[in-house]
Amino acid sequence: MLKLGYITPDEYQAALLEEVVLSPAQNNSIIAPHFVFYIQQYLEERYGPTAVTQGLDVVTTLDVDLQSSAEAIDNEYALSNAQNF
Repeated sequence: MLKLGYITPDEYQAALLEEVVLSPAQNNSIIAPHFVFYIQQYLEERYGPTAVTQGLDVVTTLDVDLQSSAEAIDNEYALSNAQNF
């Protein structure tokens, strides 16, 4: 980010001093919550907020198995990175 000019040298130095704390995984009842909330927002913008609460059947391209694999890989490398710092 520093090389691309998104942050200043002072912000870069401050970021280096910050401690990264990973929160334990939570058991969410929503699979892929970011994706779900993105689709919900899209539908509300397109059809209005009441349409979403009236029982729409929505079909998306989300592959739940692939999503789960990606999250497992992400978690594995996040934990590995946390141990290396």
